[in-house]
Amino acid sequence: MTQKIKSALLLALAGASLLASVAFAGEDKTQNRPTIQAIEPEVAIEGTKITLEGTNLAHVTKVVFAGKQDAKFMVASNHEILVTVPEGATCGPILVVTRAGWVKTVEPVFVVPGSN
Repeated sequence: MTQKIKSALLLALAGASLLASVAFAGEDKTQNRPTIQAIEPEVAIEGTKITLEGTNLAHVTKVVFAGKQDAKFMVASNHEILVTVPEGATCGPILVVTRAGWVKTVEPVFVVPGSN
């Protein structure tokens, strides 16, 4: 009977350890979510580049203007991406998506139509 108790205890401890490691992995992912701390310039012309500064930007997969327009972008570093304002973009927040999560700018970017 003692062997059954020991086996049950070992299984319980292994299960608790597995749950703890899964929870820890989940926490790591949230710590790697992107942030946006600055936009330069805040008023941009279609076709020009703006700079988004923040954290955890090395693995950006998508940038969207005002919830409508996908934008071309280049990752300059983990703290900076360069985004081309797409033609037809409207004023509004910018959404940045990474493998670890997403962030939307608090302040909107004002888009001025290009001269084309």
